[in-house]
Amino acid sequence: MKQFFPWEANPARKFFEILLAIFWGYSLGMNKTYRRKTFGVKERAYIRTEIGKLPDCSLKMLLFIIIDIVDSPPETFKLKNFKFKADKDKLIYTHELMAMPRVFFRIAALAFLNKKSVEIFSNVKNSLFQSGFKEDQIARFIAQFWNVGLRNGYSSKSRLTLEKLIHSNPDLESCFKPLLDGALSDRNPAEMLALYDIKLQPYQEKTINIQTLQNTQLALYQASTCFGGEKEKYEQIKNLKELHNIFPDLMDLAQDENSSENSGNLIDSFSMGAGNE
Repeated sequence: MKQFFPWEANPARKFFEILLAIFWGYSLGMNKTYRRKTFGVKERAYIRTEIGKLPDCSLKMLLFIIIDIVDSPPETFKLKNFKFKADKDKLIYTHELMAMPRVFFRIAALAFLNKKSVEIFSNVKNSLFQSGFKEDQIARFIAQFWNVGLRNGYSSKSRLTLEKLIHSNPDLESCFKPLLDGALSDRNPAEMLALYDIKLQPYQEKTINIQTLQNTQLALYQASTCFGGEKEKYEQIKNLKELHNIFPDLMDLAQDENSSENSGNLIDSFSMGAGNE
């Protein structure tokens, strides 16, 4: 069997590690570190059996492929939480999440966008009207089955490796099309915000508005200096003034961001002659 898929690129590596710790006979505990034993035919067969117990879904198909090609786990690994469900839960909610395509792909996408579990929980609840899940259940799912956040050590190299695997299999490519067309696409940030109904914090909205206005100012300034003569410059100055009238508060904010040099005040930088006026 040719192995080429690195362990760290597996989004469900923690799920695999929990299963291996059980198979190797370790006594499981919170925040414990485990040393790798053998990883051969028997271990793969055991993990494959456990994958078979998952509900039929896109993730299950992916994990069946990964277990046949994944490389060995690291010499040691740490498990913060080894339980597949909370003691009080009646269902294994991580299974319920992956069985619902709209919910799974929303969580998978937002995890790739490095959103925290509490943000993902709010998004799923408010945008998909799925109030049956709790934040800790989503956090458990991300930790065990879709651990792709930068803060958890999932690198851009691992992301590209996973994308390559998905594209290499027509069935996987079809199943994961919502993710490939969304979070794993080359959409710009504004499109991502709209696609996944991501709510910005006030300071984020302010930053985007300021940047948008500054970009507009710069574009108008460049157009006035590169094209035409005095008449064209006058038209661009009028456009800048109209922009200021429409967004006076934001224009002031943009100038405050550059107050040390007053570089944002492009209107005052033009000299308007009496003839143009």
